[in-house]
Amino acid sequence: MIQTMTSTRPLLLATAGHIDHGKSTFVRHLTGTDPDRLPIEKSSGMTTDLGFAFAPGLAFLDCPGHESYIQHALTGFSVVDGVCLIIDATKGPQEQTFEHLFAISGIRVPQVLVVLSHGDKVLKDQEQNLIEKTEQQVRQFFNYDVSIQTTIWSPKTDQSQIYSKLLNFFKPTLKFKDGPLRFFIDRSFSLPGVGPVFTGTHIQGTVKRHDHVQLWLSSKHPTKKIQIKSINREGKPLTESPNFPSRLALSHDFTVPAEVRRGSLLLSPEIGFNNSALGRTRFRTKDIDGKRLLAQIRTLQIPVQVYVLESEVVRLKFPYPIPILNQDQVFLRFPDRKPGLGHLAAVVDLFEIYTKERSQPKNRNRDIKPNKSSARPEADSRIEKLINDSGRWDLLLAGDDLIKARALSKENRVIEVKDGQFLSVNQFCLLQGWLIEHFSKSKELSISDVKDKFGISRQHAVRILEFCDRHYWTFRKGSSRTAFKLPSSFRPAVLPPKHEHEREKHSDSRGHSC
Repeated sequence: MIQTMTSTRPLLLATAGHIDHGKSTFVRHLTGTDPDRLPIEKSSGMTTDLGFAFAPGLAFLDCPGHESYIQHALTGFSVVDGVCLIIDATKGPQEQTFEHLFAISGIRVPQVLVVLSHGDKVLKDQEQNLIEKTEQQVRQFFNYDVSIQTTIWSPKTDQSQIYSKLLNFFKPTLKFKDGPLRFFIDRSFSLPGVGPVFTGTHIQGTVKRHDHVQLWLSSKHPTKKIQIKSINREGKPLTESPNFPSRLALSHDFTVPAEVRRGSLLLSPEIGFNNSALGRTRFRTKDIDGKRLLAQIRTLQIPVQVYVLESEVVRLKFPYPIPILNQDQVFLRFPDRKPGLGHLAAVVDLFEIYTKERSQPKNRNRDIKPNKSSARPEADSRIEKLINDSGRWDLLLAGDDLIKARALSKENRVIEVKDGQFLSVNQFCLLQGWLIEHFSKSKELSISDVKDKFGISRQHAVRILEFCDRHYWTFRKGSSRTAFKLPSSFRPAVLPPKHEHEREKHSDSRGHSC
């Protein structure tokens, strides 16, 4: 269950923009806190990591502008109500401005306040023209309903004026997810008198003081059971995490805090691990089919192999199982550093995940083949005839019959749907043909459609739909299915609007022989 938070919670905002356009200065002016906390940041004057600062009703994630640290910026953009896009009024949008715009539009951030910094260097009679021109440049990056306003600011601007502007413009939009805990760690450090501490943006599940949770460090380490000693939000102690998105600091009893890196997670025991997923791309900058890219899910970064399956749908294959969930948002980045837009390849929304396939035992002799002389063809033929002649779409087999039927299915003489439910080859072909016919008239396929067509129970209809999902003919969308990649001898009768030319090209290629 997903619930929208009330307006009483603090707003979570991120800064975006090109290096040296004044992001950290803007946050420091509003909050009185310098978000540049690392010595190298203070000495160089350049933000290299996420910075954090708070004001009444506001929590800022100050994101780096340099293209070498785009991964940190993506972490900040993914868990906020809105973004303050800082643009130097004297220079205008530049390379990282555009890359950050691609990112926040790919995430579909619903609110963007464009802040023209160094406003004291702009003549009064030029301000309105500059605001309109900049806003026009920014809007062209968004193809969805987004709230955009533009304002001029400088360190000389009255603090209360810009503070009121933020509170009046931004509304709470980030949603909190009930269910198991999944807390992405973005910082790990020790405090005198407190001990080791994790920080992160909390948007899912509940954690209480003295709870025992699982700490996942990486694929090289098994999960470790640790205890949460205290919970802190904006300097105030809590007995349990709030049920709205917020920045939290958690102290704990893990004895080797140096092993904790950004991308580690705190998990409830019921969270599973998966190594493959299907997702839909929101935008794509280049061809990514067959490429090995970097995937980023909030603070977690991992290599991934990408396969384009159909239109905007891709399959992601990770080198090892990770704690991903449906509806996760994945950034795909090119591993080599290039200026400008070279980093960001695509933004993907996951809609189906898969568990790791079980490997064969190492001591199995894979060259040994079945002894055909010991087969019982009369028994096999009986089972095959039973399945062919029954004509039933809910035929279930068990015991010896199930074992023999599965042996036949390996030779593709019968088809196992799931858990002992079998179809004949002829029924398999009829199912393919009916799917094409159904999707030529409707965009969705429901459980009731399958029940009514084949006269079977809900349980058996669900098995057939899951069978279609596994063959990538359909994919699940809520409680129904939509066409995904129908059998290769067919073409979907209804293609997405952007493929009108394909519809004409393939309008006469819907025949099939099984």
